[in-house]
Amino acid sequence: MTTSAQPDRRVQLTRAAFEVFTDRGYRNTSVADIVAAAGLGHGSFYNYFANRREILDAVIDLGLEERAPELSPPEELAETLDEFLDAVTAPWRALHSLSDADNKVVSLIVFDAGAIDEQLTQRVVEIFQSFARSVQRQIDHGIAKGFLRRGLDSEVLGEMLVCMSLAMLLPAQGGAPLPGGLEHVIGQARELLRAGLGQPTSP
Repeated sequence: MTTSAQPDRRVQLTRAAFEVFTDRGYRNTSVADIVAAAGLGHGSFYNYFANRREILDAVIDLGLEERAPELSPPEELAETLDEFLDAVTAPWRALHSLSDADNKVVSLIVFDAGAIDEQLTQRVVEIFQSFARSVQRQIDHGIAKGFLRRGLDSEVLGEMLVCMSLAMLLPAQGGAPLPGGLEHVIGQARELLRAGLGQPTSP
């Protein structure tokens, strides 16, 4: 096997596992299922991964690499209350614009991975905290600029807003639409955040 072929095979196996895990779930997937989906021999798997659990880490890495940028609040800091509301609700829109397969990998990371073992639980917590810190930066900047109220706990609120975005995934897990549709839910969330976080004089 050439050196250039080695990473290609690893990526091939990872993408196959990505598809099978999101379709069947981690616990219902075997190594045989992964290599069959990749179109490779069974022995090929063990050239790159020790076991099914190890390739799950690679699947999570792939999902984060491809989807984390659009699911995080914009790096550019908001300068007005409306820009802040746009920034913190942008990931909610992104979640609901994902394809069915992409939505499944988010669900795999959020709802399934943390129940597999303690190491993955910690990793899911770290992923959650990284998103929460992005929101916290927006809140801290808003307080400094004066369009968000002083005295807000940006760390707690950052985590709360990430939880709100994840809660919007729950209806989809059962095949149910969001009550009133996405725009209605986001509109209501914006009003709640405007009233709860914004300075009374903010436009």
